[in-house]
Amino acid sequence: MVKVRAVLRGGDLHQLDAPPGTSLMEALRDSGVDEMLALCGGSLSCATCHIIVDDDWIDRVGQANADENDLLDSSDHRTATSRLSCQIRLDDALDTLRVTIAPED
Repeated sequence: MVKVRAVLRGGDLHQLDAPPGTSLMEALRDSGVDEMLALCGGSLSCATCHIIVDDDWIDRVGQANADENDLLDSSDHRTATSRLSCQIRLDDALDTLRVTIAPED
């Protein structure tokens, strides 16, 4: 299992375990996080699963691709470490990953 630490919009820390290969979006949703809409269900056609990866983790997670960048550009809350959680596949290298759910646009 991959441990993930997510800071929710209200500032609370939500910790979860997810099987490797699961998208971060699915892991958050399946663990009961309901403040992230994820309207497209992970098909890379919206930006409602926007998260901000902690600086210490962005090199391991990697940067957004061109399609993801286009969607993230629609957010007023985009940062240098913004990603769409549907595009991050969890694996052992991301164990204890820390992210923050972006404010809603």
